[in-house]
Amino acid sequence: KMRYLYSLLLIGFLSFISCGDGDIKVSNFDFENNNLETCTNGEKRVFFKRNTSSPESIALSIPNLEEAFLETQTIEFQLNSNDRLTYRLHDDIVPSNYFCQPIPSIEPVTKQEYVSETGKAILNIEVINSNIEEGKDLDSYPYTLTTHVSLVLKDISLSNGNETIIRETYALGTIPNFMHRTINGPSQE
Repeated sequence: KMRYLYSLLLIGFLSFISCGDGDIKVSNFDFENNNLETCTNGEKRVFFKRNTSSPESIALSIPNLEEAFLETQTIEFQLNSNDRLTYRLHDDIVPSNYFCQPIPSIEPVTKQEYVSETGKAILNIEVINSNIEEGKDLDSYPYTLTTHVSLVLKDISLSNGNETIIRETYALGTIPNFMHRTINGPSQE
């Protein structure tokens, strides 16, 4: 009997000391089958994903830098109070116009909100010249420039005050054909 009692106490003690510090990994933090979307809201550009089978959403709000999408480049944003990532659990599926309304919607109701404390968002911008794809001379007019955008989150920590979600790397997604520009002559380049 004593051996059984000691075993139970040892198991209980080990269970107690192995408890986490509040950091969690959310298993339903899954937007793989949902498209990355974007819109502008005043001076901010919002990249977001809505889970169409679960009432959750994730959104990155950064400055609206339209000129940044005109050339191939990579831009990093340190997540802070201005450039922030928000993960929300709602009481219903989020509609497509939820993030960029002039007056925020009260529905669906946000049940939990996790806001970025640390991390960075990496915006990869690729501009493709249609002349290259079509095998034409680069100075052959007109041609179309197509911008593709992908977004990767690195070393993020999101908190709701009680719990923390930590992700080392999370590819939020790609928006192919983000922007098209037709160039009719040298004055437009």
